[in-house]
This record gives sequence, C-alpha cells and structure tokens, in this order.
Amino acid sequence: MVFGTNPPQGPWFPNPGGGPGPIVDVINQGPSNASEHLALFVSPAAQVAPSITIGTMQRTDMPPGSRGRKGWPPAVASFGWGINGVTVDAGSGVRDSLLFEDVKIWRSDRQTNPNDIPPDWQQFAAEQADHQRITLSPEGSSVRAAIVLPSPGNRTITSLSLAYDLSSQLLLFNFLGMGVSSNSSLVLIAFHSTGGFGWV
Repeated sequence: MVFGTNPPQGPWFPNPGGGPGPIVDVINQGPSNASEHLALFVSPAAQVAPSITIGTMQRTDMPPGSRGRKGWPPAVASFGWGINGVTVDAGSGVRDSLLFEDVKIWRSDRQTNPNDIPPDWQQFAAEQADHQRITLSPEGSSVRAAIVLPSPGNRTITSLSLAYDLSSQLLLFNFLGMGVSSNSSLVLIAFHSTGGFGWV
C-alpha cells in the first residue's frame, strides 16, 4: 500500500537558484513503493552511510476501569535512532539490504521519577535505553524489517511493511511481541543520508 500523492518539497532542500532543488527533483521522480525507497539509501550507502529513526506506539492491555498510579498505564511510545548503516546480503545473494548494528531506543514507560503522579512523570529515561539490531530488506514492492530485541535472549521479530507514505517518505510496520503488552505495535521508520561519523 502506498499513501500520499505528492512527495515532500520544502525549505529543508535549499536551492539558491529557486525551485525545489536537485534532491527534491529526484524524490519527485520516485520512489513509488517501499522497496524502491529502501534502494535509494542502499545504493549510496558505501559513500554516504544512512541513519535510521524509529517511532512506535502500542496501546495498553489493562482492563477497562483500571485506575491509580500503578493501575493506569498509558499507551507506550518509543523513539530511537541509529547511525552508520551498512549494506548486507540478507539472503537474496546480493547486498540489497541495510543493517543498523546498534539502534538506541527510549521508551515512555521508563520514568526517571516513577513515584510521582502521572502528570509529573519524566518519561523516556535516558539511562534505561534499549539497544536493537535492525535489518531492512526488499521483498517484492515491500520491505521486511527484522529487529533483534535485547531481551529475552536476543529474540528476533520480523514484519513486512504495511505501507509506504509518499508525502512523508515513511515506512509503516505492524509488529507483534515488541512491547510490554500482548497488543501489536505500529512502527514508523525513516531513513536519512547522514554520512558516517563516530566519537572518540
């Protein structure tokens, strides 16, 4: 499934000569589906390493009427990012997939002050981040995401993309077993040609 009709144009692609600029011109010519979008970042990855940003949402599975500081958990959201993506062969015989070895994930159900009342919670506690290993591979016109979770036992979960949104350039997935409840999680993934970097 592909959403949207007009790929994005805007001031984030400056062009001193006016108009949308060469990067937007390339986007306007495609991609038309999820696998083509992935290919845009696979091809130049050796020269310009891509980064990944991921956001998730999972509703609570507490029964209706649950209240109180411990009885009312809001839906769980997460935000994360990883850098220095590399191309890999995920089984097709060619290096057509992207691997992000260490994607750092912060979750809304991890508070720095859990004993406070919910309106005062400081969520997404920095020191309680997870680390995930994410591989994205083309599968027909879709993309398959494989995520290695840190616990229990480095379990791997996979999902085929539900949709690719042309206007936002985002991939949408539905994962089971990703969060704290038995409900599925919706996952949005964005790529960016960031370039490789690190720290010393």
